[in-house]
Amino acid sequence: MINEKMGQVSFGQAFKDFFKGYVDFRGRSTRAGYWWMQLWLIPLWIGLGAWALIKIFVDLIRQFQGAHVSSYLPLVITLAVFGVGLFLPTLALQIRRYRDVGLRGRGSLVLWLITDAIEALRYFALMRQLQAATVFRDPNLLAPAGSRGVEVVLTVIMIGISGFFFVLTLLPSDVMTTTSTNRFVRFFIRGKQVASAAG
Repeated sequence: MINEKMGQVSFGQAFKDFFKGYVDFRGRSTRAGYWWMQLWLIPLWIGLGAWALIKIFVDLIRQFQGAHVSSYLPLVITLAVFGVGLFLPTLALQIRRYRDVGLRGRGSLVLWLITDAIEALRYFALMRQLQAATVFRDPNLLAPAGSRGVEVVLTVIMIGISGFFFVLTLLPSDVMTTTSTNRFVRFFIRGKQVASAAG
């Protein structure tokens, strides 16, 4: 189990812990351990995204000029390998980071389920509107009255949860732990470790 300690994580250690804790959702990752890995992951994804955009742009120009467009297979395979290969360790790193701050894993899960449910609601609402607009050939059905307010509320909730998760990555270890005995609070937040006095 990955159990990083504050002030003891270098870039090399963070890199090792990232792959060693490939599916370790129970340990803890410090702020340094999390952000050292982001300094590697963010440029990697930006580079892959730039490669994809350049490839698409160049092929569009070639197609416009009547030239042969090359295969997207190497690009798709590369993105799939990196996407699948890095999904679990990145998710595990995030969960360990949230746990280190004080949010329980089940609290993270509930918040993620809320955002996924909101995304599903928005998707199905959009599909229903597109279907209605297509069947009845009425573009006004794309934005029915009253749906804009609900859409704004759902978007604000999603932005709030995403912002909360981002702020958690910036906080030091154990800052959000609690001594509360409230069951609702303890469902989401880890209890504070109280040092026992030597007798």
